[in-house]
Amino acid sequence: MTTPRPIPRLLLDDTPFRRDLEVRLWGRVCKLGDEACWEWTGAKFHWGHGFINHRMGGRQFKWMVHRLVYAWEYGDPWPLVIDHLCGNTCCVNPLHLQAVKIGRAHV
Repeated sequence: MTTPRPIPRLLLDDTPFRRDLEVRLWGRVCKLGDEACWEWTGAKFHWGHGFINHRMGGRQFKWMVHRLVYAWEYGDPWPLVIDHLCGNTCCVNPLHLQAVKIGRAHV
């Protein structure tokens, strides 16, 4: 698991960067209902968490999709990690995500 980093305001505020990222991200999510897991169908790290690439300022970044979704719904959780309450590391349903101190998250 990687150490979380703060999400830039550019991706949290209503900006063209965020809107572009949201369109790309939600296009790779399979929602089967409000209460069910929302499965990430895009690229995944070898430990199972989904990620999306995004270019900013000439640099390429990988963002963990569950962290982005959590941040868009509740605010940037940094320095906390996101625990999948459902146990599904591909899930991005904000109802299934919880910010916790490092060491308590499920991997």
